[in-house]
Amino acid sequence: RSEWLAFVKCIATDNVDDLKAASRRLNWKKFLQSFDTSGTWSNCDPNFLHTSSIGNSKHPFPTNPFFIAIFYNAQRCLRFMNESGVDFAEIKDNGFTAYHVLMSAIRFMTDENAGSASGSGMTEECKSLLDLFHRTLFTTEQQQRMIQTLCRFGMDPMSWGVFLGLANYVEYVLIYCSPTTLAHSDTEGLNERISFDVSDFTAENFCFFTSPISVLVDIYSQSTLAEIKALGIFRTGFLWKQWTEALYLRNRVFFVQFLFVALIFTFASAFFAGSNVYEYLNDRCSDKPFTFPYGLLTILIGWITLGFFGTVAVVYGYMRKERYRRSVGYPCSPRKNVGDILGWYLPYILAFPTSIFLLWIYLDTEHSCALLGQQIYPVSGCGIMLLLIAGFSQMISFLRHLHCLTAMMSSLYRS
Repeated sequence: RSEWLAFVKCIATDNVDDLKAASRRLNWKKFLQSFDTSGTWSNCDPNFLHTSSIGNSKHPFPTNPFFIAIFYNAQRCLRFMNESGVDFAEIKDNGFTAYHVLMSAIRFMTDENAGSASGSGMTEECKSLLDLFHRTLFTTEQQQRMIQTLCRFGMDPMSWGVFLGLANYVEYVLIYCSPTTLAHSDTEGLNERISFDVSDFTAENFCFFTSPISVLVDIYSQSTLAEIKALGIFRTGFLWKQWTEALYLRNRVFFVQFLFVALIFTFASAFFAGSNVYEYLNDRCSDKPFTFPYGLLTILIGWITLGFFGTVAVVYGYMRKERYRRSVGYPCSPRKNVGDILGWYLPYILAFPTSIFLLWIYLDTEHSCALLGQQIYPVSGCGIMLLLIAGFSQMISFLRHLHCLTAMMSSLYRS
């Protein structure tokens, strides 16, 4: 622990003279293959632990100094490790850990200095380490490797928050680095828009990358480029082009797929819900021979499935956002823009109960006819109309975001 702390301090302060000496005192091979949270990395944040890893005391990420060495000064640190006789063939890259190692080092140093005069435990070395984190850019090769490699336990490689900050890091910035931070929050639909005045911390240097990006993607599940630009968190002239294009491609494909699904469900509902439904209900209620509308029932089952998973996703996303908001103390603004919120909620609010109700009408016609009587025809028609409204609402929402994606990329290249 003491040797590693000395090494991290040398990196944070760019102490070239002592860095080489501190490197020689490290057992690089041991650190490079260290996965045990009960040893060197016992101060990792509990949020980084996966439930399946707690039982066997194994950290889910290969937290070792190899990645932090790559993160800061690859050539210098690799030379140190090479001189110590490390066999790089034994190193296995199981995921992206530069951020996790960085936060582990900061947590370690903060705990070590918790009794300092400032009371916060955040030393100048830690602030220098954060400063270095902001000013360090990955090479093109490292960016491409990040984009192409899947993180463990299902984390999306496109999620910026995996690399650039979780709630833990945002909390550090707000509490230790910029205590006078001004936050403004307003809501549009499901998308929380948060902007921070971190000029005290960034000194208006466009090469710094501020913390709201973690809120944008990892905490608030906002990954469209239009939302990235709306937050205004990029300093002029600073953008990671490879990641931007990757996010653009992923979101474009995502929205095109869901738009295609919405088109199919909307037009299929209109196609199968014609005069055949009226004739089917009339024959069933009159105890006449009937032709079963398999096409309509298939569409209703599809609406139920889509509505169920959509509703679960919306509820889970809202609960997760509020949990993170409370844990890191983000401001909560009143929900004012009801119209935009309904644009996202309406398809799932309408589709799930309406499709279940219509399925009951068409399958249990004996009871539905007895209960509704002659009103079964207008009730069925209203149900179909609600499903069509849900489909059109989906298409409008997805088309709006697809346009924003294209406009965002165009503005980026123009600037």
